[in-house]
Amino acid sequence: MYASLQARKVLEYEYAAAEKNTWCPDKWTLWSSAMTRLVSQDMFLQIFTSIRQLLEMCFADELKPVAVTVDLIDVVYEIPKNETAEPSIIVIDDHFLSKVIKEYYPRHPSFVLSGDSIDGLGKIIREIKSAEIWNPKSLFVIVGTQCQDSIDVLKLMWRIEAISSFFICQEKSTNETLIFTFNPFSNYAPEPWQQVEINGDSKDRWTIFSQFFVNDAEICESIKFDKSVRLDRFPIKSQHLSFKDFPKKYVLIGKLPDFENWPSVYKDLFETLHLVTNSTPESYVNTDLDYRSIQFGTNDLDARVLQLKFVPLESSDVMAFYDQGSYVILTRKQSTVPVMDEIVDGYFNIWTATMSGFILMMILVVIYVNHHHHLRNTLSDMLSLMLDIDLKVPMNLLSMQLSFFFATVFMLIFNPVLEGYLFGALAKPVSQQVDTLEQLRENKLHVYYDYIMDEEIIMTGLWSDTSDKKYLHLEDDFNYLECERILLQNASTACVISTFHLNLKKIHDDIHLSKYSYFNEYEVLFSRKKWPLKDKFDKVAMNFVETGHADYHRRKSLFERMLQKKKIIDRLKTAEQYEQLDFGYFEYDYLIIPLISSWTILVLIIEIIIKKFQTWNKKRRQKSISQKSQIRQRIAGLVRRMTGCCRSDRTSRVKIA
Repeated sequence: MYASLQARKVLEYEYAAAEKNTWCPDKWTLWSSAMTRLVSQDMFLQIFTSIRQLLEMCFADELKPVAVTVDLIDVVYEIPKNETAEPSIIVIDDHFLSKVIKEYYPRHPSFVLSGDSIDGLGKIIREIKSAEIWNPKSLFVIVGTQCQDSIDVLKLMWRIEAISSFFICQEKSTNETLIFTFNPFSNYAPEPWQQVEINGDSKDRWTIFSQFFVNDAEICESIKFDKSVRLDRFPIKSQHLSFKDFPKKYVLIGKLPDFENWPSVYKDLFETLHLVTNSTPESYVNTDLDYRSIQFGTNDLDARVLQLKFVPLESSDVMAFYDQGSYVILTRKQSTVPVMDEIVDGYFNIWTATMSGFILMMILVVIYVNHHHHLRNTLSDMLSLMLDIDLKVPMNLLSMQLSFFFATVFMLIFNPVLEGYLFGALAKPVSQQVDTLEQLRENKLHVYYDYIMDEEIIMTGLWSDTSDKKYLHLEDDFNYLECERILLQNASTACVISTFHLNLKKIHDDIHLSKYSYFNEYEVLFSRKKWPLKDKFDKVAMNFVETGHADYHRRKSLFERMLQKKKIIDRLKTAEQYEQLDFGYFEYDYLIIPLISSWTILVLIIEIIIKKFQTWNKKRRQKSISQKSQIRQRIAGLVRRMTGCCRSDRTSRVKIA
């Protein structure tokens, strides 16, 4: 401030000299110039005082270090010093270079700059942004003489995404200090900020606010408000990788792509990010791994998971979301399948199941009728029939005899095939699958893998000989679909592929997944360098992990479930397939037996009709015999009565005679 006081004394001296210099023809000019400069100096003194008070109240902890232009050094020196930590001051002059910040100050500084010249300010800003420790959260306090320059100055700061920027000037009409700032995301600002109208038809999403300076510490809360607290559907540009035959590049506005190869944990994460932050997704889909959009700042986020060691840290920042990935081996199955799965898949198709059910139902009906409708005895006999045990049902009827004959034929076909296959499958030793890298080398399989894994594969030392290099094949952007195509075409091939490509894929039935994983790595998402919203999105991502959402998706992932299933059924693996009779050889039997079973039912119906006729006829004959007997008895009675009358007449005649 000493320099400012000295300048004021010089101006006062020039003003007094102009008053006394009566002979000077330019007396009025000298007096006017001195008066103007004196008034201007008074305005600067008031602005300097307001700036000092503002920095002291609200930003005292952010001035270590601080970079300041030459004409504003006194403002910083006037701020009370901390007894334990002396503030570091970087002077910005015409020879300022960003390497000064890089070499001597590990922390990004704050800046107090003069805004009298837009061109000069732009040159300083470009030099500052070229520093490696440049941070969009750095504090910028820019002092101007004309409040109408606020829009141009803040637009310059908006373009470099310096969101903590303030423009301070003197309002001529009220002689008060006015503070300007901008919100790049929405039109939100707490009171007492007032929105400033901007001339023009700009489509840019940014809003300028202003408020008068008040020497009160309560103003700091509104000055330092979080500009990202409300995004109001602010667009977030994310880059996605597609393995499908879509157009090379296309954009989805307002929604995320629905890819089968995109794991559910990442899709859920991005949906949560946009939902919690109230932002609008702009999805840029590409079919190749092009990181230039992140490097040049065209896109904000890259939704393509990448191993941490391959992230281009010089042009991007790692997001606060990590997922541990690894690599597994995929090969063609060596004719080894789970026993029950093979039986069901090989034999019990719709045709055989339907015909078998029909035959068994016919046999059940015949036995049930011949058992006089006793269901328990019927079911017991059906089980006995399948287990080759004696039956309880009477065999005197022709329908039961026919049914038993064809049921025996059916069981002779069905039981040996099922039992023989099951016994053969369990009796054979388990065939070995390829589960390790050593087995790949021993079996001389041609191994396909992504080029980013070349160093890890070579470091294993399994293919160190020159003659072995012919078995290694590098692929660009290697994914599961390409691996599946290679394996199904050639059984002597194998793939070493990232688990990222397996999380949502249904592995082909003929492809074996190794029980062991290799080359464990952290896979991450990343954003463009110095993205202003990174901290906000990092906080949402950390909450996503801490609340258990990420762990939920890992637990239900197809890859983990498949590994668990393979460990359980590993003891039930069967041996090589061998030639044997199956139901296909008895296809005509499935036509003959149902026809004969139907004929058996017809015979059963005829037998029932005959039996009912015989019962009716027997009752009719018994009734006829009974009626004849009654008639005979009546005739006999009449005869006896007539005989008795004749005897009494003879007796009476004898007595008379």
